[in-house]
Amino acid sequence: MAPGEERIFQTLGRHEPDFSKERNLSALAPKFRTFCNIKPIAGDKPIPREFNWVQQTFVSPVVNQGFQCDAGYVMAATAALESQYMMRAGEKRKPTILSAQATLHCMAGGCKGGSLASPIRFMVKHGAPLAGLAPYTGSASQSQCYTGYPYAVQAEDTCFFSWLKEAEMQRLVLRNGPASVPLDASARDFRYLKNSPYLGPCSSKRTNHAALLVGWTAQYWLIKNSFGKIVFLRVHFNIVFSPF
Repeated sequence: MAPGEERIFQTLGRHEPDFSKERNLSALAPKFRTFCNIKPIAGDKPIPREFNWVQQTFVSPVVNQGFQCDAGYVMAATAALESQYMMRAGEKRKPTILSAQATLHCMAGGCKGGSLASPIRFMVKHGAPLAGLAPYTGSASQSQCYTGYPYAVQAEDTCFFSWLKEAEMQRLVLRNGPASVPLDASARDFRYLKNSPYLGPCSSKRTNHAALLVGWTAQYWLIKNSFGKIVFLRVHFNIVFSPF
């Protein structure tokens, strides 16, 4: 994640071709747009006190990025695209796992981190293959960048937001699904949480990591992180996205 990046991203895409029948079915992966309006609209239901896309089974399992590769920006972007596909395709039983590694090899920052915008724009142009075609290795080399994989999902459009009020963020997630968000993960405690809220130091202007926002409780945002085997972390509203 690029230091100081503050933008929040919502990505949409779909289609998982059957590679057993034909090698290159990328042309069958349709593109479509997301709904970027975060303001109240007629017919809106009240924002629920609690909501969690994990319970809807539209969130893929955690891929552990490891502490030697700063791949959170690619992991978060890939996870958002996975959720969008599963929501559109109705894949509730079997999660769709896309290859973060294929995108990571093609990022200028590689394992040193980068902007959330970079992997998203890459997947808009090249799509994302299934994870089995390029499993995660915890390393990256641009010499291994390959864009010839038959992609399973391709993103078409992305919502970019610099700052959102709490209700706006909730509407974005409710209407479109999990969103990639920047975080300050400087504190050691952030990486070693065990299903407990993170209430340590956090700066909205010193972001160096990214994760997937999957919902909220009455007190916390629910975050799917890419460290360890924890499915999601709980981070206090007023810390992560302050000021509102």
